[in-house]
Amino acid sequence: LGSLLVAVLQVMQILVRLARQQREDQNRDRRGGGGSILFCLLQFLVDNLEKLMEYINSWAFVYVGLYGYEYWTAGHKVYQLFQARGWSVILNDHLVSRSLGTMQLFIGILSGALAVVLGLFFWGLTVNPLATFILGIVLGMILSSIQLQVVTSAVETIVVCFAEAPSALLENHPPELSGRMIRAWRA
Repeated sequence: LGSLLVAVLQVMQILVRLARQQREDQNRDRRGGGGSILFCLLQFLVDNLEKLMEYINSWAFVYVGLYGYEYWTAGHKVYQLFQARGWSVILNDHLVSRSLGTMQLFIGILSGALAVVLGLFFWGLTVNPLATFILGIVLGMILSSIQLQVVTSAVETIVVCFAEAPSALLENHPPELSGRMIRAWRA
């Protein structure tokens, strides 16, 4: 949800800047006429909402779990950590969540198909296949979402721990694994 809100705010930021620029161009063509205070207020609002969204992210929960900070402090600290490492893009780019979301959809479709097959096998043609398929998809996606959220949380924890102390990876894991992660991080 946080990354969706950040994306929406970034689009709003672009739209407000374009609207302000267009308004300034129109005023320049007319030789006068001040800029609209509405666009200034919108720019102020979007800027501050964007700053607020820096602290609302799933990575902050990792910091809460690891160090016991309260949520807002954790959000600030993880944002500073990722900025210092040059990883600010990671905050908005949830590749693991996207790939697991695709897996979740696949599991839902398989669950729907299995529900139709089992429904027809046990109850025959008295079952509505479309309703059974939709129910199977929904149940499959809900159950797989619960299970795959554990994987997402584990990956986020590994990334935060690696960002916090990359040398600890060398001390506790085989050199081939730690070497690959460090090379990928530096690339």
